[in-house]
Formats: sequence, structure tokens, C-alpha cells
Amino acid sequence: MKTFKQIQEQTINRIFGNFVRDEDGRVDYDLSSIPEEEWLLFVAVLELMRGGLEYQEVLGRAREKAEANLKEDINKFYSRLRTEYRSGRRYNFKEWISVVRDMMDELD
Repeated sequence: MKTFKQIQEQTINRIFGNFVRDEDGRVDYDLSSIPEEEWLLFVAVLELMRGGLEYQEVLGRAREKAEANLKEDINKFYSRLRTEYRSGRRYNFKEWISVVRDMMDELD
């Protein structure tokens, strides 16, 4: 049965090819040892990863924009609510509900 270290070395060799460390500790790869089918798989995985990262960036920008718009709308709502409340105008319950409903529509 193989040890974990042997499995790890086999996996690294299979993915990256045979490599040798020089006296400075740098790694020198023998790229000719990697089969062509594995290069194609490696390139496909890299493309998928890059696509996922690009998607995350786009999603992040959209989320930031939505949050900024929501904060702006909430600030407008609070401002209008304060203005209506401090105006001194007396509303009956039905009128006050109508005012708040109009302000809620602005949030959408």
C-alpha cells in the first residue's frame, strides 16, 4: 500500500510532470513528460477557473451597485418621512397610511 507522501508525489508528477530541484531550491520541470491529453485537461480546467473568477467579479460589481441604490433609496425614504413628520400637518390614519404607501413605492 502506498503512503500519503508517495500518493502526493505521484499526483504532483502526474499534474506537473517530472521535476527536479536545483541547488538553489528552484524547480525545473520536464514538460515533455506530460501527456498531451493532460495538457488539454489542464487548459480546460484553467479556462473554467478563469470564467468563474470573471463571473464572481461581475456578480460582485452588480451586488455593490444594488446595495448603493438601496442605501440611496432608504436615505430618500427617511428624509421624506422626517419632512412629513416635522411639517406639523395633521393626518388622520387613512391619510398617513397613504403617505407611507407612496414612500414605500419609491423604494421599489
